[in-house]
Amino acid sequence: MNSTYAVSSILPPEAILERLLPGHDFLVRLLYSYSQSDASIYLLSALACLVLVAYAGPILWNKIQSFLLFFAASGEIRYNDPLYDDAMHWVSKHPSLRNARHFSITLKTGFTSPWHREDAATSDNTATTHKDITRFNDDPRDFWTKWRELSRHRPIYYLPAASCLHWFMYKGHLFGLLRQPYKDSGNPWFDHREKLIIFSWSQHAIRLLVNDIQEDAKENNSHRIQVYRGLQDGQNKEWCSFSSITPRLLSTVVMDPKIKANLISDLARYLNPAMKKYCGERGIPYRRGYLFHGPPGTGKSSLCHTLASVACLDIYTVSLSSKTMTGDLLHRLFASLPSHCIVVFEDVDQAGVENRSASSTSIHCKAASDDDDDDDDETKCLDIPKRTESAAGGITLSDLLNVIDGISAREGRILIMTTNKPEDLDEALKRPGRVDLQIRFDFVNTHAAKELFLIPYVECPTEDFIVDPETMEIRCSLKPVIKDLTLERLAGLADSFARKITVGKYSSAQLQGYLMQFKGDPVSAERNVEDWMQRMDAEKAGDMLP
Repeated sequence: MNSTYAVSSILPPEAILERLLPGHDFLVRLLYSYSQSDASIYLLSALACLVLVAYAGPILWNKIQSFLLFFAASGEIRYNDPLYDDAMHWVSKHPSLRNARHFSITLKTGFTSPWHREDAATSDNTATTHKDITRFNDDPRDFWTKWRELSRHRPIYYLPAASCLHWFMYKGHLFGLLRQPYKDSGNPWFDHREKLIIFSWSQHAIRLLVNDIQEDAKENNSHRIQVYRGLQDGQNKEWCSFSSITPRLLSTVVMDPKIKANLISDLARYLNPAMKKYCGERGIPYRRGYLFHGPPGTGKSSLCHTLASVACLDIYTVSLSSKTMTGDLLHRLFASLPSHCIVVFEDVDQAGVENRSASSTSIHCKAASDDDDDDDDETKCLDIPKRTESAAGGITLSDLLNVIDGISAREGRILIMTTNKPEDLDEALKRPGRVDLQIRFDFVNTHAAKELFLIPYVECPTEDFIVDPETMEIRCSLKPVIKDLTLERLAGLADSFARKITVGKYSSAQLQGYLMQFKGDPVSAERNVEDWMQRMDAEKAGDMLP
C-alpha cells in the first residue's frame, strides 16, 4: 500500500521540467509541431550548455589567459619610477583603453595624479581666448556666471579598471595591460600607486611601446617644467610630481642686470658638458650651490623658476621643517635625484636647524647684591650648552651638510637655498663648496621701478633686461599692447613713475600688485602711485604701533 502511494507520488519528468522552467511544455509542443520529433532533449542540451558557459566560461577564459601569458613577454613599470607617470598618462589617452569594457569613472580632483596631468594639449584647452576677453569686457557678471556653470561640469575620465587584464592593439602588435594596485598608503598623493604590467608576444614590441611613450611625453611636455615634492609614503619619502609649470622669461625677474648676467654666466659654465669632464678628471665635486637672500617679495622664488626655465631643468623641493623628515629620509630622497636637476630649499632659516655660532652656548648671567652676604654681590653665570640635534622627528645640521656635500652626496644637481635672514644660518652651511654664489635681493630702485612699470604694458621681451641701468634708456625693441599708445609715451610714463618711487622701500611684489590694479591703464598707474605709497606707509606705521 505504502509502495503504491510512493510510486504514484513521484511526478513525471515533464511535470518536473514544467515546474522548474515555466513554459517548457509549450516550447516542446511548438517545436514538435515544426519538426515532428521530441525536442525536449535538444532544449535540455541547450540549457546545459548555457549554464556551462555562464559559470565555467569565465574560469576557463582566465585559465586560457594565464596559459597564454605564461609564454608571453612581460614588462613591469613601478609607481616610483619616473616612467610610470608618462605611461599612465599615455594609457589614459589611448582610445582602446579609454573604451575598455571594465573601466573606472573619476572626476579631476584637487589632488593631481598622473592620470590628470596637464600637457600641452590640455593646457591649451583651458587658455583664455580673445572671445573670452571680449565677453568679459561686455558683461563681467554674465561672463563669470557662465564660467562658474562650466567649471561645475568637470572633465570625466574613463580609465581602464584595476586588477583586470585589458587587451589593445598598437602598431600591429597585440598588448595586454594589467594595473596591479598596491596596498593603500592613506596618503591621497599615493592612493594611485600600482605597477603596470605590459604583455606582448615579443620583447621588441614592448620596447617599441615604451620608447613611443617616452617620445609622446617629450613632445607634450618638452616646454614645461615639472615640479616634484618629497612626500610621505608610509615609512618612506618619495618624489611626487606636484605640478607642471610654463617656463618664465628672464626679463620678467627684475634685479641688478650685472648680478643677473653673472648668475647666468656661472650657470652656463656649470652646465657645459666640458665642465663635468674637467671636474671628474681633477677630483672636483660636480655640483653647484646658490644662496638667495633678501626681504620677502623681492623675487627669490621667481628667480628659481626662471633659472629652471633657462636651463630646461625640473625642480625638486622638500620641506626641511616637516616633523616626519629625518636624516635617513632626506638622504634617500637625495639619492634618488636625477643627474641634472634643481633642488630648492625655501626659507632654509625656518628649517629648525640650529645656528651653532649663535646658539651653541647660551650664557645666562644674573647679578644679585645682598648687604648681608658678600658672595651674592658677585655675578653668577651659568653656561648651558645648546643642543646640536634638532627636535624629535626633524633633521640635524649634520644631516643637512652631509646631503649637500658629504661623501655620498649626489653630483650633477644645482642646489638653491632661499632665506629672508642669512645671518641666522650657520656659517658651515654658507661656506664655499656648499654655497658657491650668494645673491642679495633688495627693495626696488629707480631702474627696477621702470622695468616693473614697462613689463605689464608691452609684449613679453626676449632680452634678459630691457632698461640700461646706467643710461636708464630702453635697450631693446618693445611693442605696447595698448592701442593708441606709442612707445615714446609709455617710456615717458615709466620715467615719471620710477622717479616717484622711494628707493629701497618697496618690494617688487608690492609694485607688481599695484600695477595689476591698472592692467590696461598705465596713465592712471603713474598718476596714482604717490597716493598708493602714502597708504602703504600708513598701513606699515599702523602695524608697528603697540
